[in-house]
Amino acid sequence: MKNATLRITKNMDMGRGDKKSRRGKISRGTFGAKRRKKGRKKAKDAAKMQKVR
Repeated sequence: MKNATLRITKNMDMGRGDKKSRRGKISRGTFGAKRRKKGRKKAKDAAKMQKVR
């Protein structure tokens, strides 16, 4: 069964299995440079939103 093993190199482009790609980040549920996490609203913006309501 030694011949049946799969070798993955750094140059190989992947989809879901690649932890550096956007698609890989989505499948893992992680965030990073390719997939940013939405930032928090600042206190000024939150205060403005409450005044508008």
